[in-house]
Amino acid sequence: MDLKLANSVAVVMAASKGLGAATARVFAQEGARVVMSARNEAILRATAERISAETGAETLPIAGDATKPADIERVFEAAMTRYGRIDALVINAGGPPGGTFMSFDDAAWMAAVEGTFMNAVRAVRLAIPIMSR
Repeated sequence: MDLKLANSVAVVMAASKGLGAATARVFAQEGARVVMSARNEAILRATAERISAETGAETLPIAGDATKPADIERVFEAAMTRYGRIDALVINAGGPPGGTFMSFDDAAWMAAVEGTFMNAVRAVRLAIPIMSR
């Protein structure tokens, strides 16, 4: 399938495994250059190297925690320094742990909001000025 992504630049958050890695792989298969971020640097680098080897696409792994604003900023800065643009952003993050509504205290709810909502707000806030040029 040709999604016309050749030479585009995609940022994929939480891309070391699972859905994030699969998404990064599809962008790479379509010819995009993929900036990948995740917390575990060793797993992220191994995944990025595997995707590059399988697809021939360029990947740029940047370790970072999507719940930390400075880490999100560092991912965007690395993408802009290397490629000068960002064409696509995939916001992916692990959800809260399993459990029932009543099993979570306020701290668990705030961690879920920080990890799945606020990281998206921060990333989109950075992406809009770049992608709307």
